[in-house]
Amino acid sequence: MRLCGCVVKDLHAESSRFLRILLPNGGNLVATSQAYFDESYEDRKPRILCVAGYVFRKSRAIQFGQEWSRYLRSKGLPYFHANECAHGVGVFEGRADTHEVARKLIALTKAKSEFGVAIAVDQDVYAEVFDAPRFMPTPYAFAITNCCYQIAHYRSERAILAKTEFNFEQGHRHAGDAHTYLRFLLRSDEFGSRVGYRSHSFVPKETPHVQPADLLAWLWRLHSARKSVGDQRPERRDLIALRRPQDNFTFFGRAQLESFKANIRAEGDSADEFLREIGRQVGMSEELVEEFVVYRPDYRTTNF
Repeated sequence: MRLCGCVVKDLHAESSRFLRILLPNGGNLVATSQAYFDESYEDRKPRILCVAGYVFRKSRAIQFGQEWSRYLRSKGLPYFHANECAHGVGVFEGRADTHEVARKLIALTKAKSEFGVAIAVDQDVYAEVFDAPRFMPTPYAFAITNCCYQIAHYRSERAILAKTEFNFEQGHRHAGDAHTYLRFLLRSDEFGSRVGYRSHSFVPKETPHVQPADLLAWLWRLHSARKSVGDQRPERRDLIALRRPQDNFTFFGRAQLESFKANIRAEGDSADEFLREIGRQVGMSEELVEEFVVYRPDYRTTNF
């Protein structure tokens, strides 16, 4: 069912107000870049989890927010949600323009964002391959860590020094995991500098910049789920249209996770030694490295 125009207008007004709070005076007092993440998951087999995000320059983030909000208002839509758009439900129920709206979001995302990353993980296989893993204890931790690694690699290749704000959608299933695991990783100042970390926060789903991440997470999870069961269908055209040379979309199925585990064993005499090396590579001090090695987090309940 479509929402009435007054409700849509109010939602976009609130979204614009929130953006002005995040970016006062056009963004001159905040981070040079903003990264926005969302996730997509399926509880039915294959249980694929995907974390995806886009990094925007400050000026282009403002442009994207203004243009996408204006377009949604013109369509009488309060927000974009990939699952609703694909299945014609929710705010997209009864609409004939779903493909047009998705194409507009893809074009604007490619024009305004700097870098996109998507990491999909087969959750059941992860549990089989990594029995009680010490590092990255859940598939979500694994995915968000790999997202951070890809952002760090992108920044390193281009000698980017600017700080970045990391933003996640409010209320998603793993919001607590994102907060706590990032806090643990960021106990190392050097790790923060490598990913360009300035802060992290949680934003409403109406925030325009979260919606490209929602689309990418949904598309890459669907593609990865098909790959995991041997589905030979080609990539969806919207996924092909969204992908750029600089973006990194990766699926960790059984073969990739077993290869990752084999590399762990090959890198050192023991898992503990490998963890020390991982800690050093992400910039941890030796004191924190040793704490990292013995870290046994249930980080849904642990307080730091």
